[in-house]
Amino acid sequence: MECCAIVESGFPPRRCGRPATQVSLPCPCGRPDAVGGPYCDEHGGEARARAEAETDWNYQAPASVGSATAVHDAGHMHLDTRDAYLVVRPETGKEGGPSSDRWLAWLGIGSFLLGVRAPGTVPHRRRREHMADYRARCALDGSYAFRSRHDALTEATRVWRERLAAHVHEIRLARGGTLDWGVPVQPLTDPIIIDATDRNAWDVATALPRRCGPGVSLISGLRPSGEAP
Repeated sequence: MECCAIVESGFPPRRCGRPATQVSLPCPCGRPDAVGGPYCDEHGGEARARAEAETDWNYQAPASVGSATAVHDAGHMHLDTRDAYLVVRPETGKEGGPSSDRWLAWLGIGSFLLGVRAPGTVPHRRRREHMADYRARCALDGSYAFRSRHDALTEATRVWRERLAAHVHEIRLARGGTLDWGVPVQPLTDPIIIDATDRNAWDVATALPRRCGPGVSLISGLRPSGEAP
């Protein structure tokens, strides 16, 4: 076999071509063998070829994951912006301006959005309560509108933690009980809070320092935490 190491860029790139060693590792559940190399001694030889083969998801994934198709699907599961961002803003008033007494909250930015519902149920009408006042209370209880920014943040943070834990558990379960292989998954310990009072939430998010390093953007368009690229 000829060494596949690239020695000169271009199209197509020029490869070494010297006599080389290839490594093939068997994988469980009928998955294709994991192949590394071939590389000549000057470009790492058998050790480099073996290390390359060992990065194959079909080799890394536990047998419980199943077929190569299951490995592909589980390996590409990743966190998204709902796992990283918590957005709050005042609800728009009747004249188009902000309404400071009602707040909205959602998880995620861009195409990933999940509205956070205010807890509670539709209340009973109070004795002698005007219908307009009753309807105003109904619009708040059990809806997506919160009475204050604090209430919106408190409930949205609770929902964020609960959802993130469930999503990480789902990915871990699909990968055979581990996150040691596949697209990196690095959940944040706290949500990134964005006040979208007068700016687009995506614009605010992309201007903030990232908490997690790059590593997934070429696959998912996001970082391992679900943050913007």
